[in-house]
Amino acid sequence: MNSKKAYKINILFFFLILNLSVFLVNSHLFAGEVPYTIVQKWQIADGIRVPESILFDGTDNILYVSNINGQPTEKNQKGFISKVTLDGKMDVLKWATGLNAPKGSAIFGEFLYVSDIDHLVQIHLKTGKIKNRFPAQGVQFLNDVVTDFKGNVYVSDMSAENSVIYQLSRGSGIHYIQKALADTYVF
Repeated sequence: MNSKKAYKINILFFFLILNLSVFLVNSHLFAGEVPYTIVQKWQIADGIRVPESILFDGTDNILYVSNINGQPTEKNQKGFISKVTLDGKMDVLKWATGLNAPKGSAIFGEFLYVSDIDHLVQIHLKTGKIKNRFPAQGVQFLNDVVTDFKGNVYVSDMSAENSVIYQLSRGSGIHYIQKALADTYVF
C-alpha cells in the first residue's frame, strides 16, 4: 500500500472514530439521560477580551484562553492568549501577543498551535513567544485545531465557501500547510 493511500485511510479512520464518539455521546443524551450539567464555576472580571476558546494543559494544569479582542475576522494585532489557573485566577493576561483574532488551539510537544484567521500560529509553551506563522492558501476563517500522535496539526476552515480541513505536516524539518482530503471527502 502506498503512503498516500495509507495516509487517506488513517485520516478516514480518525474521522470515523470521531463521528462514532459524537454519535455515542449524542445517543446517550437523546435517550433522556443527561449525565452532566453546565454550571458557572467562576468568572474573570478584568482583562479578558472576547474569549473564544479555551484549552486545558494537563502537564502544567493551566488553561489557555484565546482572546479575539475585536471582531472575529479583524486583523488588528490586538488578539492574545491568556493563562488562567484551574481555580479561575489570572496567571498571565497577555501571555502570547501579536495575534489578530485567535480561536481554537491544540498542544503538541513544546508548542501551542492557534488558529488566527488565515494563519496557523506556533507558540512556544515555555516562553509564549511566536515561533512560526503558517499561512494556508485559500483559507477564509480558520477555527478549531487538533493534533495527532505524530505531531501533524489539523485546522478547520469554517467559511461557507471553503469548508475544508487543513493539515500542517511535519517532515524533514520542513512544515507546510495543505488541504487534507478536501478533494476526496466533504466534511
